[in-house]
Amino acid sequence: MSDTVTRLKRSETGGAPVPAGCHGTGSQDSTGLPDPLDTRMVAWSTVCVAIAAVLFVFADTVVGAVDKWYNTRSYNHIFFILPICGYLLWERRQLLARLAPKPSLAGIAVVAAGALGWLLGETAGVKFVQQFALVMILQGIFLAVLGWGVVRRMAFPLLYLVFLVPFGDFLVPKLQDITAQFVVRGLQMIGIPVFLDGIFISIPSGNFEVAEACSGLRFLTASIALGVLFANIMYRSWWRRGVFFVLTLTVPIVANGLRALGIVLLAHYSDNQIAVGVDHLVYGWIFFSFVTAILFGLGMTFRDGGVDHANNHVSERFAPGRSSAIVGFGVIAVALAGLSPAYGAYVHQRLADSRVTTELALPAGFSNWTPVHKDSWQWQPGYLGADRNYHWQFREPGTGRTVDLHVVFYRYQRDGSEVVNSTNRLGDGGWQWVSNGVVQARVEGHIMTVPVSRLSKLRSKRVAAYWNWVDGRTVTNPIVAKALQVKAALLAGQASAAAVVVSAPYLDTPREANDAIQAFLLSAKPLGAQLESITRE
Repeated sequence: MSDTVTRLKRSETGGAPVPAGCHGTGSQDSTGLPDPLDTRMVAWSTVCVAIAAVLFVFADTVVGAVDKWYNTRSYNHIFFILPICGYLLWERRQLLARLAPKPSLAGIAVVAAGALGWLLGETAGVKFVQQFALVMILQGIFLAVLGWGVVRRMAFPLLYLVFLVPFGDFLVPKLQDITAQFVVRGLQMIGIPVFLDGIFISIPSGNFEVAEACSGLRFLTASIALGVLFANIMYRSWWRRGVFFVLTLTVPIVANGLRALGIVLLAHYSDNQIAVGVDHLVYGWIFFSFVTAILFGLGMTFRDGGVDHANNHVSERFAPGRSSAIVGFGVIAVALAGLSPAYGAYVHQRLADSRVTTELALPAGFSNWTPVHKDSWQWQPGYLGADRNYHWQFREPGTGRTVDLHVVFYRYQRDGSEVVNSTNRLGDGGWQWVSNGVVQARVEGHIMTVPVSRLSKLRSKRVAAYWNWVDGRTVTNPIVAKALQVKAALLAGQASAAAVVVSAPYLDTPREANDAIQAFLLSAKPLGAQLESITRE
């Protein structure tokens, strides 16, 4: 047999012939390139070690996320996300075993972007931003160590990691409004008299509240996560995936409206004997499973087979990276990610060293409004972690109208002590949110659109208008307030902040309270100057 067919060669030690192209334990082949098997083992080991190191460094962020998965029913399904991603990677194991890793600078850039995002989220006190950024760092590690040639074959499992972030609480008020409107329209179509006041529904047989648990967020978040997975498995074309994604958004919202309408009808026709018990059962897994089955049934009608990721063939050929480079990129990624919590700790320590001792005096300059002295107040907002709370009540002698002014002051903003935080409430001690709106009012000498919320407690009703003072500026937009909080912390701006809430009661319509608040603010001198004075000593 010819040499060109057998292509045998002897080892340098004179041992048995070995086929050319085969390798023993050496790290390079006859061309001088690294052994793909060795580099794969080094690369995946580096990924595992780097991920473990990052999770240790960001342990607080990880614990915060897991705590919310466990304690918030809307996010219990997230415990299934990691097993799903693991299975999807296992399904691609044969394909990934044929790919040679090659480190990528693009991955380092992704890690850097994630580290910056985490720092911004930490400074702003926005946990879901920190969690998104941590997922981005983990994705960047895969890209930095393994390279694009490998990562693009496992892109969906890596992108699916974003569903580890418990995200969507801000949707609750809007979903409550949608559900309430859906119930009202349904009752009107049936012919049952109905009155809607924000999230409170009244019919002849009783009163109902569309509470936060009835908003449908729990069903919506789980449906989106399952829907994205289903679309990736069942469809090849992007337009089919897009259509099904729209279904995953609309079907749960409509279904939740039907659920709420059904509960009201059951209560109405059973003389309020059934609804309380059936609510939790229908809202649970039975209802979720039924609607999910309908959603997937619709999706199956236009499936196109999906993509067989396990049997994809590798068409490209490229040289693997060297083991030293692979480990080096992993080390750089971990070190770069670790800079964020280190610098974040420095920023918080610098802010904590600030001192404010002067008290805010009774605001002056309210023409036609006189202060009312009381030992207790019927209404107060609940802002957690505030360094100081100031409360005054004013009465207009000619009309007898009263307005409460509440100022919440923070020496510096930190986690759990911020003017914009989901735990803050405009009414504490039994006051319930009813609806949101806006009014045009004079604030700090300028006409502004000010957000207002309607509140109720037993038979008492009131409107609360509110805005924030951050980095020396008066703002009504919460996103702008957060941006100014980050700017002040990172660029050594005005660290102190305040929330200002002006509230007035009403008997018949909210307009009574709105008019009182507008008249009161029209006569007020700017509070910003006083807030500024107690922060500069």
